[in-house]
Amino acid sequence: MAEVAIPLAAPALGEVVKILSTESTFEIRHILALSKNLDETYQQLILELEWLLQVEKDNEREVQRLEDKDTNGVYNLWKNNVAKIAGEVHELRTKYEGRRLPRWHILKRSRLSEKMDKLRRLVCDLSQKGSLEDFLVDKEPQCVLKELDVPEIMRYETLQNAFRNVLDLIKDSNTKAKAIGVYGIKGVGKTAILQNLNNNVEVAQLFDIVIFMGMSTN
Repeated sequence: MAEVAIPLAAPALGEVVKILSTESTFEIRHILALSKNLDETYQQLILELEWLLQVEKDNEREVQRLEDKDTNGVYNLWKNNVAKIAGEVHELRTKYEGRRLPRWHILKRSRLSEKMDKLRRLVCDLSQKGSLEDFLVDKEPQCVLKELDVPEIMRYETLQNAFRNVLDLIKDSNTKAKAIGVYGIKGVGKTAILQNLNNNVEVAQLFDIVIFMGMSTN
């Protein structure tokens, strides 16, 4: 078996003897490299997590800005994985900063370094899969595009009667009418009646979509 040069210090002697007695040359080199790179691996993990959390933050900001798009189920799954892995990184960070393992704790440092490196790769993978374009779908159109500041007509019997007559015609499944005309002199409440019909729950249940449109006489 090839020789592996290991600088010995008194506190490290027990660790080294344990490693030499149980591991192959390749595994020994791997363990030593992990132990040596622990601090660097930790810094890389923290930087990668910060990048991932920034990607999530940017995605959330863009989702709030887009009015015609919604997120799919994959996005929620991605966010759940981000939250889960952030918690795992926090646990390792607490363990690393709390113990501050000296360099002669080779096995403990190598195990911790290996866990950090695996977690770092998972964090990188989530960052690469965090493209918002893959998570967006078109929003379903609203069933009713409601009018705002609609006048209340139920206090006026004449308007209420006209409203009810038109609503009954709309609800009548036997009617063959393709259009219903509402006429009268200016200011009697024609627009108010139609706006109230537009926002009516019963009308919304009869059609896939309800839109109120104002037409110019010109």
